[in-house]
Order: sequence, then structure tokens, then C-alpha cells
Amino acid sequence: MRCLALVCAVLAVAPAAHARERAPGAPGDKATWTAVDKLGFGTSATRESRVAFTVREPGLAEVYYPDLAHPSTRELAFMVDGRRVTEGAVTNDGLAYTHTTQTDDWRLVRTYVTDPQRATVLVKVRFESRDGQDHDLEVAFDPQLYGDGDDDVGWTRGHALLAHDAHIASALVARPALTRTSSGYKGRDEDTLLEHTYDALRPGNVVQQAHTRLTGRGDARDLVLALGFAGLGSAALRTAEATLDAGWDTTAGAYRDGWIAYRNTLLPIPAAALPLSAAYETSLLALKALEDKADPGAFITSPSHERNVVKARDLYHVATGLLAAGDKAAANRALDQLLDERMAGDGLTLVLAHQLGSGDWTRLRPLADKLARGKRSAEKIAGLICAANLARRKGASARARTYERKADRWQRTIASTPETVLDLARLGVKRADDPAMVAALQQRKRFPFRPVEYGERGEYELLAGRPATTDLNVMGSAATDANMLGERNPGATPFAWSHAQLIRLAWSVETRTPVELPAVVAARYTSAAS
Repeated sequence: MRCLALVCAVLAVAPAAHARERAPGAPGDKATWTAVDKLGFGTSATRESRVAFTVREPGLAEVYYPDLAHPSTRELAFMVDGRRVTEGAVTNDGLAYTHTTQTDDWRLVRTYVTDPQRATVLVKVRFESRDGQDHDLEVAFDPQLYGDGDDDVGWTRGHALLAHDAHIASALVARPALTRTSSGYKGRDEDTLLEHTYDALRPGNVVQQAHTRLTGRGDARDLVLALGFAGLGSAALRTAEATLDAGWDTTAGAYRDGWIAYRNTLLPIPAAALPLSAAYETSLLALKALEDKADPGAFITSPSHERNVVKARDLYHVATGLLAAGDKAAANRALDQLLDERMAGDGLTLVLAHQLGSGDWTRLRPLADKLARGKRSAEKIAGLICAANLARRKGASARARTYERKADRWQRTIASTPETVLDLARLGVKRADDPAMVAALQQRKRFPFRPVEYGERGEYELLAGRPATTDLNVMGSAATDANMLGERNPGATPFAWSHAQLIRLAWSVETRTPVELPAVVAARYTSAAS
């Protein structure tokens, strides 16, 4: 019954579908997602446009709508003379990405932005013949709507490719308009799909293809594609067409202006970060872009189907990175998320609350009480000392002393190990030059492909009275050509914690002390012995 209702809805908005062939092979192969190592991630700086995109070497990858919990596209790729384009170099200018692929015969350049006012991804295409011959350029689109690619339908309306599931719809249109279009199923006659004019009206893993008017010569070298989203196919089509009506220059200009305006609200770049300014500036924008516009304060770990979740640990690091850069409002939104009972905050939540001067003791006290009943760790020791300070401000002196006694007992007995040494130092629980700490650090293995490791090691070096410039530069050198930092290499990219760590370490090098260090903890356990 659900499938029948969906097909009826499609036919109601797409009367042209009667004259086209019905695609065979439903439901197609099982839907999958692309790898986690993205080369780029973009969205507008506005909250009105709840669409975000990723870029991989072959082309546009997952597109998210209506929030960062739901990827709604697997990929948007191109084919030249019937052969899929599978590689290209990606550069980044304020989260606007330019993707270039070149052979001896042709050159293909794609630039990606989103419409700040609408849920549309806009792609400017420049296709140039290099051998003096005409070439065919086709588009291959793989919608996987609302996080599930196995229940979509797809059809043509006019010159537009539309897709729909029970939740949302997409529309792919172009200027100049697409010509021959066809919708089929993944793994079923994909190589010959454009030899037919199919509509895929049974739910399944839909793929869509279209010829463009570009040949690479004369006036047939430029195209603008709009991928719009909405609740219904007709609304998604209106959204995409409205973006096309606004024009590339207007939309791309507004996209860039929005990010420039946001950047101007932050602190100027610290001198320590000037040698790696591109990575630093991208980190500022990437962190903000990873905030879910539908759920302010919820920052995803990384824009991939496997990592698009909000974790307390990562959220703390994002918040402290943004706080170091001057975005206190975003850090407060993150704290509000951490104090949500669904998030199950930890000791770092209390450290962040103290850094922000939070007065929400009603929500902080249950968390502090819970930590005091748990097992010891560097994060819990620091969290309890921060909680004690907050409790005392609210007149709860007896409770503050209870937290301090528990934290003091843990601090005296906690061991310095290769696994805990960096946390103990950066949170002010143990002195960096303590012999047991030095021995533990010497036994700790370095992870050369993990940027966060260098960030934390740099903070330790500063606490030990040594410079951390080398660690900062290593972090900067780990960035991709599009200035993205991953969890490791290869690994989830962009990775929120890595970008936050770069910002924090840059400011720590500038001020010669870790900006994350909770002063109240350091004053109790490490500074007094200085």
C-alpha cells in the first residue's frame, strides 16, 4: 500500500510520465554510501538553507538535507563521451570548491556552492575541448533520499530529473536545459540507461542520467546545474529553478559574502598561524559548517554516513576551538547540547561550563554528582574541580568541598601512563615535568597520521616550557589541497576535532600556554609548585 501511494503521488505531479517507458530491474542493487575521506565540505553560512554537500575525487558526493543527520544524495558525477570521470584536483576558496579534471582531449571544471536562501546545491560547469573535436558531456545522479537509497522513485518532468521518497524530493535542472533524460535502477543497465527514456516508478535504488548540450567548443562550453530539495517534487523543482533564476554570480557571491561576514565576527589570525593561514582559516569555517542548522549547537563529527553523529567528546573540542577563535555564542550552544540528558555529558562538559562562566547550576549539579560516584580519570578530576568552583558561586559550599575532596583523592592516586599523560597535562591535573609524566610520555607511541596527536603533544610541550611550533606546522602540513584535516590519513575527513585542535594549538602557541587549560584546576594541582 505504501508503494502504491508513492507511485500515485508521483503520477499526480508528473503527467508526462505516461508517455515514457517504465524502467525494468526494480529495486536494483542495495544502496551504499561513499568512503569517509572527503576532499571538501560546504554549506552556506545562513540557517535558512539546510543543504550541505561533500566533494570526493570523482565529484560531488553526499549531499545532506534537511539536516546533517540525513544524507540525501550519494553522488553527482559526469561522463565524457560515455566514460565516467573518476578523478580530479579540488581547491577551496571560503568553502566554495573548484574541481578540475583534465586530459589531452578535454578539460572539465566544476565549482560548487549552495544557495544561502534555498535548499539548492549549485554547480558551475566549464567544459573545454582541447583537441578541437566535439565531445559529449552527460550527468549521472544517484539520489538516496533521507538517508535511505532503497525506497526512491525517479522520473522526468519537462527537462528536469525528479526523485521522491516518503519524506522528501529532489530536482536536478540545468541552464541550458538538459536534453535526453532517463531514470533506472542501480546495477541494472546503467551503461545503456541513456539509450532509453525511462521513468523509475517502483521504489528502489534509483539512478538518473541526462545528456547536456555541452560539446566543449564554441558556445557549448558553459552550464549551471541546480540540485534542489523540498518536501514534494514540484516544490523541489521550484526551489532549483528559483536558484537558477537568481543566477550563478548572485548566488555564489552571496555564498562567499556570508562566510566573509561570519569570519569578520571572529578574532584575527594569530601570528603563530600565519605560515599555515589557509588551513587555519578553513578550520574556522569548517567547524561552523559542521553545526546542524536544524539543531543548533549539535556539531557532527564528520560529514559521512558513518560519522554524521554528535558525540560529547567531539562536541567539547569543537566548542573550545570556536571559543579560542572568538565564537562564544557557538560554544554556549554546544554546551546546551552537552547538558541535554540525551547527550550524557562528561567531565569535559563541566570544564567547558566553567570556561564559559555558566550559571546553569540546576543542570550542572546532577552531572557533577554523577561523576563523583564514578571511576577516576583526568577529565573527571578536572570536571569536579570546575564544578566545585561553580557550586561555590551558587552558595553550595558544602557540595563544593565534597567535589574537591573526591578530586584530590583521585589526583593523588591516578597513575601517569602512556595513555593518560597528555590528558593529565592539558587539563592541569599533573605537572608536565613530573618524572612519572616524562617517563610515560617517552613510552607513548606517536601516531604520524593523526593530526590530533600533534595538537595534544604541542600543548604538552608548552606546559613543559618548550616551543610547540613544530607540532603546529606538522598539523598544518597534514591538510589536503582543499585545506581539510582528517581523523587520520586515510580516514574520516574533514574531522571536527582535528580542525578544532589546530585552532586551539595556534592560539596556545601565540599565548605560550594551552588555551584549553582550566586555570582553576592548574592553580590547585600544578601552578602552586611552579
